[in-house]
Amino acid sequence: MFSLEKCLVTVNLSFNFGRTPLANCSTRDNDEHREAEAVADASHPRQGGGKPSRFTIGPSGGERGYAAITGRQPWGIAFYVNGILIPELVLKRGETYNFIVETGDDVENPAEYHPIYLSTDPGGGYAQKNATERAKINVIYGIENGEPVKSATGTLCEWKASSERGPDLYDTFEAYKSASLQQACTQPKRSGLFKFAPTNDTPNTIYYQCYQHRFLGWKIRVVNDWDEVDGGAGVAFQMSAALTLCIAAVTLSLVSSSSS
Repeated sequence: MFSLEKCLVTVNLSFNFGRTPLANCSTRDNDEHREAEAVADASHPRQGGGKPSRFTIGPSGGERGYAAITGRQPWGIAFYVNGILIPELVLKRGETYNFIVETGDDVENPAEYHPIYLSTDPGGGYAQKNATERAKINVIYGIENGEPVKSATGTLCEWKASSERGPDLYDTFEAYKSASLQQACTQPKRSGLFKFAPTNDTPNTIYYQCYQHRFLGWKIRVVNDWDEVDGGAGVAFQMSAALTLCIAAVTLSLVSSSSS
């Protein structure tokens, strides 16, 4: 008769499901950040081809928002791309992407002046940097002769809270956005528009940031092939095949014993 005690050897089997591994199991340590990560992941698959990336402004989202996604403390507002708080964009070399900028172009009012630039600068705030700091940054688009280009600025479209209930009082950031945020745009509207086509010279990681202020934007991953995003090798699930077989054998043995 078989017994579970005899099942001492296990064999690991790997199943390739052709996607990137995801930590879907909830833990006490990561529950409070899961919503922010989900917001970032929402636009992770391929930000290009047909749909343009539209940049606007909105609240930084409390402890589940910008701070949870980046590990940095914002100053109250942040960029939204296609309505999503600072998503990590993924662009493929050789493809051309359209960027629409509606983040504020009022030079006289710093609270409504947020030109965008693409660079290797993770913090942003190019206007606040000295010559030494600027020399360390590879500006890819948006700044010429130290000033923002017109195509990287546009009139302000802003997500504004319609109630006094803050984001940390909601179960998730998305619940806060759905219940409280509404978009308002300055009229007449003038959108900035530029095209960006990553090349072989474009670094693997760049950032979209605000010219005037620090910590409004986030990360852009530049890949050669979508397999780099999808994970190629996929995810491996570990199973104890021998143990499974032993359980089946014990079950059959018990059935046979009861029958006899």
